[in-house]
Amino acid sequence: MLLVLRAIVTDPEHPENYWISNLENGRVRCHFCDKTYAYVGSLKVYEEKIHKKTVVTTKSTVTKDKDELQSYCRMLFKLCLLQKNLDTSVDMGDGERSVRSAKYELPIYNTTNKIKYGIGSVHLISMTEGLLNA
Repeated sequence: MLLVLRAIVTDPEHPENYWISNLENGRVRCHFCDKTYAYVGSLKVYEEKIHKKTVVTTKSTVTKDKDELQSYCRMLFKLCLLQKNLDTSVDMGDGERSVRSAKYELPIYNTTNKIKYGIGSVHLISMTEGLLNA
């Protein structure tokens, strides 16, 4: 951030420096006449209305800084809850819930390259949905 500010301050041709280039005694003077203003915004409006001065402003793209640690902890917590749900459903003998949990976990196993867990989920789903449905 400080590097960006330094680049703006040291570059006399930067668009931000146009407005403060005529700074005198804490007031900014109009580039076309002798009027002075206390605020740069007032000078901008005056020069646009009276002198038809248009300044092209580039819109800066605001990127949200992601909290990677929080995202990781949240993902880990969700995965632990899914795994705990599968474990308790197997312990309680709840077949529907264990199959549903295996279906939720299958894309996660595929994305994270957990081949053995993926095979186990596919095996459980295929046994209950295809082979045991007779």
